[in-house]
Amino acid sequence: SIDQALDIHELIKVRISDPGGQKRELADEIAERTNSAWVGMVGFVVTLYRQQEDPEKRTIELPG
Repeated sequence: SIDQALDIHELIKVRISDPGGQKRELADEIAERTNSAWVGMVGFVVTLYRQQEDPEKRTIELPG
């Protein structure tokens, strides 16, 4: 479902649980599995970004 949400929205927030203080490791693993990058973390919420492959469907313009 994270993969599908990234296809639609490009930028999403995901709440993660933190067993044993490993939220950064979990964020890295989620990003790796979904081919995305985590661009922010506040508490237990990680923000993930993956650019839409189709240029016509992109909603976020990155500075060049």
